[in-house]
Amino acid sequence: MNRLRTLFLILSLTAGWGCQDVKQSEEYQSLAAHNAALQDSIQQMQHEVNEITQSMNQIENNLVALRRDEMQIEDIREEKGTTKNDRIFLILAEMDAYMEENKSVIRKLDNQLAKSRHANQGLRRLVALQKQAILEKEATIEELNLSMARLKQEFTTTVAAKNEIISRQEAQLTNQQKNLEEKENTLQTGFILYGDRKQLFDKGVLQTEGGLLGKNLKLTTKLDTRHFAPVNIKNVQEINIGVTNRQKALTIHPGDSYYFVKTAGITYLKITDPSRFWSVSKYLVIVTEG
Repeated sequence: MNRLRTLFLILSLTAGWGCQDVKQSEEYQSLAAHNAALQDSIQQMQHEVNEITQSMNQIENNLVALRRDEMQIEDIREEKGTTKNDRIFLILAEMDAYMEENKSVIRKLDNQLAKSRHANQGLRRLVALQKQAILEKEATIEELNLSMARLKQEFTTTVAAKNEIISRQEAQLTNQQKNLEEKENTLQTGFILYGDRKQLFDKGVLQTEGGLLGKNLKLTTKLDTRHFAPVNIKNVQEINIGVTNRQKALTIHPGDSYYFVKTAGITYLKITDPSRFWSVSKYLVIVTEG
């Protein structure tokens, strides 16, 4: 009888427990809340780790690009040509951009590590190593920049010196050209003066021989070009003497290189052979009468 009572009690209790909802129990609710908090913590940790990993990958990619640029600079330095320095300066500018990006990412990592509750010592050591690598690259780039600055200064100094030499040479050539043109103009310039005896005497071009009563005319030894009209001896072939009865060339010119002719009452000197005409004298003095 006692055994039957005990069995009935067990069955009753078991049946009572079976009718209860386990999810509504205090124990179950506590375990569910703890599990949810644990899942949130795991997700947060995974998110933080992913962000840190992404930042470190970005730094690593930039370091690889920096090494590539260094090798490219080394190759360019072996080349010949005037544009290689400009190409190196462009690469250095690109390297500076990579370094600025890395520094920005490192600052971001420092903030992430400072706020993170899940970053372990391993992650912190990796970030420290990345910082060291960035500092080493920064030193390398600084050395490259200094080297290129020296080269640029040397190049600028060399170019300035060459430009100065070129300027002096150009000035010298200009002066030489000017002198040649002046000599050419001098060689091609003749001087013409005509008039009656009084006019020529007044201008100091004529003098007489044989005393005061002498009738022989003679040119003075020094002719003042201010009284003469300049002409291009290659171009002038005809000179208008004006209305005259008689005329005579007092300067010496080959007789077969010119002649006088009258047209409509006007006397002209015709030069038939300019080279021969001006070969003896570049001055032409004509005395006229009437």
